[in-house]
Amino acid sequence: MRVQPQDIEGARRLLAEAGFPQGFRLTLTSPNDRFPNDSRIAQAVAQGWNRAGVQTTVDALPWASFAGRSARQEFAMRLTSWGSVTAEGIYMLANIMQTNNPQRRTGSSNSGRFSSPELDALTDRAASTIDNAEREAIIQEATRWVAANAPIMPIVQLTHTWATRRGLTYQMRMEERTVAMGVRPAAS
Repeated sequence: MRVQPQDIEGARRLLAEAGFPQGFRLTLTSPNDRFPNDSRIAQAVAQGWNRAGVQTTVDALPWASFAGRSARQEFAMRLTSWGSVTAEGIYMLANIMQTNNPQRRTGSSNSGRFSSPELDALTDRAASTIDNAEREAIIQEATRWVAANAPIMPIVQLTHTWATRRGLTYQMRMEERTVAMGVRPAAS
């Protein structure tokens, strides 16, 4: 994904065009114990928005409080994270980008309730395509759609690292959890 250049004056113009020439107030809610520097990242985002005219305060909560409230849509704006247990883009598309629809089991983690029939159709097409190359092409098209339309704002990409003492190995897991059962004696 290409990093968009910062344009504070452009943001202020857009706020004025939207009827907010003096900006507005917003609370950005973030976990403070979920991923590295989560509340510090929220503070940095808030500082950028403040410069653009959106008077932003941060409310950083323990994940145990944040998760349930976020699922109930109690936050105007939230900072959170997402990992892929399948290593394929469809997992993100189906769970956080597709329209929330419990009957179809789509958008289960779409707490912001973003909805796009166009993106839903692309995601459905990818999910029902058996040919791997064709499926990957559709997933890439849907991911480009997300990048171009920005329904979410990706900020950081975390990379996990595991280490063990000599004589042990660790089998990393796709869902990014660290479990004791992954530790094994190293082959001699």
